[in-house]
Amino acid sequence: MKTTILHWLMSRCAALPVEVVQLFLVCSIARIVKPISRGHIRIGAATAQRLPEVKRIAEALELVERHDVRRFKRIQRSIKRVFLAPWKSLGAYYPTGRICGVKDFSSEAGENSAAVVLAYAYLLIYGATQGYLHSRRVVFTSGNRTRIQRVCHIEGVYFLRQFPETGPEVSRLLFSRPL
Repeated sequence: MKTTILHWLMSRCAALPVEVVQLFLVCSIARIVKPISRGHIRIGAATAQRLPEVKRIAEALELVERHDVRRFKRIQRSIKRVFLAPWKSLGAYYPTGRICGVKDFSSEAGENSAAVVLAYAYLLIYGATQGYLHSRRVVFTSGNRTRIQRVCHIEGVYFLRQFPETGPEVSRLLFSRPL
């Protein structure tokens, strides 16, 4: 039974086996730790100690909803679950489960909560744009990779331009350099 499910899943997604294992781990941990629901989006974390960061992700969703309805609707269509974990990269998007993995910024944030909320909003918009492109059958190949990442980055930066006062701090969190 398990092998048929794994075979079916691998045939349905174009992910590498390592990413499939990560997807299974994210889904299983997300079911163990009680998630917070924001509309149809469930927000969870690897451990229960990250509850303040989960609330910041909910604040980021509310911020996007208040300032950019079009991008918020894209987030609602493309992301079903948001999972907070100490990722090596800024995050990951899994189109099979419509899961957006977001890096935990609690150790790097310092006192600037607004910058962290904006960084989470950027990552959610980035992941939702990846989901939108996946739904439009844009194949994530090595040739398209740079173009897809550029489009997702531009969408996130367009949202961040509405908040110029926290721009340097957000860019330090996300990119370790100013935009």
